[in-house]
Amino acid sequence: MMVTSIRTFTLSFVVALTAILSAIGADDPPKIKLSDCPAPVKKTIELEAKGAKIDGVVKTTLEEETTYAASFVMGTRHYHIEVDADGTLNELSLEVGDDEVAFTNCPAAVQAMFRKETSKETKFDVLSKDLKYGVTIYEAVVAVGNKEYSIVVAENGTLVEKMLIFAEDEIDLSHCPTAVQHTLKEHARGGEIGGITRSTGISGHVYEAELQIAGKAYLLEVTEGGGLITKSLLDDLDQS
Repeated sequence: MMVTSIRTFTLSFVVALTAILSAIGADDPPKIKLSDCPAPVKKTIELEAKGAKIDGVVKTTLEEETTYAASFVMGTRHYHIEVDADGTLNELSLEVGDDEVAFTNCPAAVQAMFRKETSKETKFDVLSKDLKYGVTIYEAVVAVGNKEYSIVVAENGTLVEKMLIFAEDEIDLSHCPTAVQHTLKEHARGGEIGGITRSTGISGHVYEAELQIAGKAYLLEVTEGGGLITKSLLDDLDQS
């Protein structure tokens, strides 16, 4: 699975979850205390949050399946977490912040340039937003044909950069930066760390690894500085 496709899915998930959390109003149930959650849920959230303050948890039941979602700050980063009623971690994702913006909320000229440089079938969810030399720019990694490009567009619609991104490299854990090794081992909690791939993105390398923890498989994405991007539950491992 390509890092870009995983990131697109992750950002789509985070945007959807953020919308759910922000849409809570008078017609929706209030947040519950972490202490009122089932013991397995409380344990997982506390374990993943690493002591971060949890102000409240949103309990959602859909088609007889109940999940618990919360937001917290770990270090200087904002995260969303979603846990099943049995304590299974579904998603731990870096929250979309002020430096990212939905494609549909970008200036029309920016949207037009991205469309011009890609194709009608290309789907955009969230673009990175930054200020350089006094000009707001928008960035994204997109697939064009069978290749991936980093595209940078100024707020007036000017194409600043379109750069080919090379394919992923497989890399051993021992060859990863120390910070990346630390994050992978910390989240593996003694479990197996599978194959690791390294991709080059706009902000540097991104490392992706599959972790096997207590009979479940997780996909972990980490920045080259060791920052967690996402931890996503994959299909259960074959126990036969």
